Amino acid sequence: MKNIIKISGCVLLLAIYSCNGNKTTDATKCADTTGNAAKTASSLTDTMIAGTNDSLNMSMTAAANENTTGERESEAAKKKTVKKMMVPGMPEEPGSPTKLNITSSAFANGGVIPVKYTCDGEGVTPPLNFGTVPPGTKSYTLIVYDNNAFDNRGFTYWIIWNLDTTGYIPENFRSSHESMNAAKQYGYTPICSRTGDHKYRFIVYALDSRLVLGKNTTKAMIEGVMKNHILGKGELVGVYNKRLE
Repeated sequence: MKNIIKISGCVLLLAIYSCNGNKTTDATKCADTTGNAAKTASSLTDTMIAGTNDSLNMSMTAAANENTTGERESEAAKKKTVKKMMVPGMPEEPGSPTKLNITSSAFANGGVIPVKYTCDGEGVTPPLNFGTVPPGTKSYTLIVYDNNAFDNRGFTYWIIWNLDTTGYIPENFRSSHESMNAAKQYGYTPICSRTGDHKYRFIVYALDSRLVLGKNTTKAMIEGVMKNHILGKGELVGVYNKRLE
């Protein structure tokens, strides 16, 4: 801008010098010459300012485009980085565990549990089938639980872990990976209901690892340990009351 003012001033001074240097005696002519020079200087100033503004606008537009391009490239780079971090075959958003279809040849889901598997009979464990084994399964955990026992405080009948991946446990099954149940006995305590129709949940978890647990592991403890290792989950519900037999 300073250069533009200097150039315009020079044009005007040249006009005045030309008028005086040539010793022009016609004041009107000299004034016209000076006035024309002033107009020329003003026009030149406007033209140069307009050109400068155009250059500034072009520079600002180019800078804005460059910034937008940079943002797009940055966003593309981020997406590329995230994609590299993903494990091949892993879904972009983790979903729920695979639903296991738990069944038993002894009773149907929601059906009555035969007296043989209760405290009124032989008290043995019922046979269970865990259905399709989710890919990556290293072991199964089984918890048998009654939500309604003791005024809905619940009662744990069986906790067993590190079951093999055959997806099946036979009748009257025992293992070295069993903890103490709510009856203060190790292994399975037969389900037992003296009042009301209780629902007994046989909850099965497919895990991506084997567990290292102690004999005093509780339901809450094992659920905490399994939390980030569950590949599949399912349950079979059986109903029992002595009068139902």
